[in-house]
Amino acid sequence: MIMNIVLIGMRGSGKTTISKILSDLLNRKIVSIDKSIENKSGMKISEIVEIFGWKKFRDLETSALLRVSKLNNAIIDCGGGIVVREENINLLRNKSILIWLEASVKTLLARIGKGSNRPYLTSAKNRAEDVVNILEERKKLYMNAADFIIKTDDKKPEKIAREIIEFFNHYDRLKN
Repeated sequence: MIMNIVLIGMRGSGKTTISKILSDLLNRKIVSIDKSIENKSGMKISEIVEIFGWKKFRDLETSALLRVSKLNNAIIDCGGGIVVREENINLLRNKSILIWLEASVKTLLARIGKGSNRPYLTSAKNRAEDVVNILEERKKLYMNAADFIIKTDDKKPEKIAREIIEFFNHYDRLKN
């Protein structure tokens, strides 16, 4: 069975960067759930959230997953909150392995920056507090969803991609 490789994790964990490297190394198409939502809605995610709220965005995310879950042999780059709905994880598990790109708060903050145009996910007073709050909320969800966890702190993206490929090849052999 040819399976999708799904990258999950917080903003700044490296999902977009790693998906591009995996796509090149494995000659697979990348599907970004967030980009899919933006393309279909004609709006940036920050605009969707500002105008319609997080629930509407999560509904659009699940709709995008319904379309994407039919794919085969793809690299799927998910938004950080994909794990907040169990139905999303169930859709992805059907034909995919889920890789959690885990990163420390320090690493996440360094990667996304303080002045990021991404909306806060909590009522935090600053970006650091927001990241800490969300990571605390989602850590167990990521852990439960993941087939494989890679700590991305202090690792070059190419090394992370190679670890994923190694795991995927081993996992795929076990499934067949």
